[in-house]
Formats: sequence, C-alpha cells, structure tokens
Amino acid sequence: MRTRKGVTLIELLVAVVILAMFCVIMIPGISRIAHRAKVAGCESNIQKIEDAMEKFKQENGSYPENLKIIAWDTTYFPAGPIVCPFTQKEYVKSPAEEGKVDLTEHDHGST
Repeated sequence: MRTRKGVTLIELLVAVVILAMFCVIMIPGISRIAHRAKVAGCESNIQKIEDAMEKFKQENGSYPENLKIIAWDTTYFPAGPIVCPFTQKEYVKSPAEEGKVDLTEHDHGST
C-alpha cells in the first residue's frame, strides 16, 4: 500500500476557504474596534484642550481668542498641537461657547 506524502489540491482549497471565511468574519469587528479607539482618542483630546483653555483663563482672565494661541505653547501642550485622529487637523474653538471645542468639521461616522 502506498503512503502519501503531501497535501491534495482539495485539502489545500478547503484550508483556503476556511481562512477566507475567518477573515470575512473578523475584519468588520476589527474595523469597529479601530473606529471606537479613534472616537475615544478624539474625546480625550477635546477634554485636554478644554482643560488647557480653562488653565489659560485662570492665568490670563479670559479664554484664548483661538486655539492657535495655546496650541504651540509647550506649557499647555508639550508635544505640540493636538490633532483629531480622524481628520488629522487641529481642533477649532467654537465662537458660540466659551471654553468649548467645536466639532462641526469632524465627521466621526457611526459608532
């Protein structure tokens, strides 16, 4: 009787189909996790900016006219200006609300 030393084409195709099905199942889940991480990062960035604006107000008596005043100041942001993980652009201050960050230019999609 002959003993075989290899893999048949059918066995290889079955393995490839199983791997493809695994990828189809996993990729959407991984994508959602990455999206949620970016949203959490953006929310954290906004909180840091609002804290820096409050600190600026305590030190100067009023909020900065725009975020560029404090964005490059290493007292408030030692690593440089904070950018949104989605748009890779700096945040802008809303003129309507003192001490708040405007998110009208950010599209974070659905969570």
